[in-house]
Amino acid sequence: MSYHIHTIRGYSFPAVPSAMQKAVRRGDAKLAGYWAHELWASGFGQYVWPRLLTVSAEDCWGILTQEIKALHDSYTETMGIHLMQPRFPLGRTYATPGALALDVDLSAYLRRHHCGDWGEELCTEDKQANEDALKYGTRLLSCYRTPGGDRLYIITEWDRSLTTVLLPEEY
Repeated sequence: MSYHIHTIRGYSFPAVPSAMQKAVRRGDAKLAGYWAHELWASGFGQYVWPRLLTVSAEDCWGILTQEIKALHDSYTETMGIHLMQPRFPLGRTYATPGALALDVDLSAYLRRHHCGDWGEELCTEDKQANEDALKYGTRLLSCYRTPGGDRLYIITEWDRSLTTVLLPEEY
């Protein structure tokens, strides 16, 4: 059995770091930033920094290494946390027939939910309700839009025993 990892926009995972490296090599900061963001948004944020440092050391003869290290240190100091780290237990995970029928990589959305990225489809108040739910032990809800334009809900129960991926009409 083979398992293929894809990014949030459906790119093959191994191709994205390679494209980022080639963009750095060519001095195309905008394209390198695009690929770095693709990795980050797909839940591979912890991979981006070491990879950029490696690319800098190997392909740029160390010229950019200190700048990338300074950027990383500034980022972690400003944020105070490491993004894309799990923030709560998922419990058992289930997907409804409708969610499975979308034929998208649900694990990328589960990872975002698990790490507190509540999705671009939630309003500020709902995102704050999720932050409060982490403190007070109530239900968590994320909402994402797939590349095909479908909305996808992910709900983790108040006791963190169960997480369900479903379509809004299956709620």
